[in-house]
Amino acid sequence: MEASLITRTACRVTQRSPKSRNEREAPEPACAIIDHISRMEPLYIDLMKGVLTRYVCPDTYKPIHRSIVRQKNPLLGLLYDPLYSLLDHFGLRLCKYGFDAEAREWGKDWPSEAETMVGLKRLENVQFCVEDVLKNGVAGDFVETGVWRGGVCILPRPRRG
Repeated sequence: MEASLITRTACRVTQRSPKSRNEREAPEPACAIIDHISRMEPLYIDLMKGVLTRYVCPDTYKPIHRSIVRQKNPLLGLLYDPLYSLLDHFGLRLCKYGFDAEAREWGKDWPSEAETMVGLKRLENVQFCVEDVLKNGVAGDFVETGVWRGGVCILPRPRRG
């Protein structure tokens, strides 16, 4: 039933009478545009957080790094270098399959493709801080130090005036 409603709505839009070249539609009032943007902004920021952490499109294969193997099992750590060299000779990598949503949410994993590794909770904290600074009119710049791929700096970009 929902599909038919969407189809009927789309048909109504396409069946409007054509306007002449000289006839123009009145522009939408600026306050309506601003209201529309302000309603869309939280959705956009949430999407940005999900994409920057690769929470919405997770990487399922993650490289297994030497330091992780040595921490979990020192014996396997000794075998890592020869195994890595053998696989590298054939253009292969040692990887782990899987995605841990809770670890990604709290920034406790090492995403192979994400722009940030801080996790959703920390990005929410950054969002709160930036919104508070903008709301209170604090002058200055935003600087991220100790960056990995710069994902935290990307998040506040849409909020600039």
